Amino acid sequence: MTKGFALKSFILIVGILLALVLLILTFSNNEKDLSDVDLVEDFYNQYISNQFVDTNLITEELKVQLDNSDISAVLCSFSFDDVAIEKVEANNDFVEVYLKNLENPINVYTIKQDGESKINNIVCTIPPKDEYIEEEQQEQQQEEQQEQQQEVTNEIIIPEAAKSLVNLAKNDLAQRLSVDINNIITVRLDDVNFSDTSLGLSKPGEMYAQVITPGYIIVLEVNNKYYRYHTDKSSVVVFVTED
Repeated sequence: MTKGFALKSFILIVGILLALVLLILTFSNNEKDLSDVDLVEDFYNQYISNQFVDTNLITEELKVQLDNSDISAVLCSFSFDDVAIEKVEANNDFVEVYLKNLENPINVYTIKQDGESKINNIVCTIPPKDEYIEEEQQEQQQEEQQEQQQEVTNEIIIPEAAKSLVNLAKNDLAQRLSVDINNIITVRLDDVNFSDTSLGLSKPGEMYAQVITPGYIIVLEVNNKYYRYHTDKSSVVVFVTED
């Protein structure tokens, strides 16, 4: 009876001790996670606010790496525009940093040095940097080309209802001058009411229906020369003259 009681007591004590050990380990791990999260969040807050790296929070190896890189090595983007921390959380062996301008989190790894946690590596969970550079360069080139084209052509905005008539006029002029239609610029488009069906181009001895005829006066430019067309609002396009 006494031996049985002693055995039960021993098992109970061992169980309590194991539970305490597990509790301590769990608390220790949670404390580590919280410490790493705070470290990473502090690092990114300082970097975004002041745009410099706090070398006290990173290892010497990472410092060397960042010294030879641009801001994309930290932010996984090429600008501070719209950069803001949404959340920072522990994930197994690393800390995830969610930034407002990124779809995917940045994975930040830490290690212990002299009893202190320090950031050892930053991994972007996005396509390689070169792909982003190439994509941004292409977008920038396209924007510059569009701006240059707009500056050079001064093409006016054509209402949807007049686009087909303007295109007919451009095609006619391209054939007359044997030029590329892309070099023809619309510099003027007047919405008018002609007094009859001659579209303002009546000829002696010819008869025209005496009805108000809505249409357009279109002025096109090629090589600093101007050409005028009169149209109705359906499909009639008449070359008038070189202005």
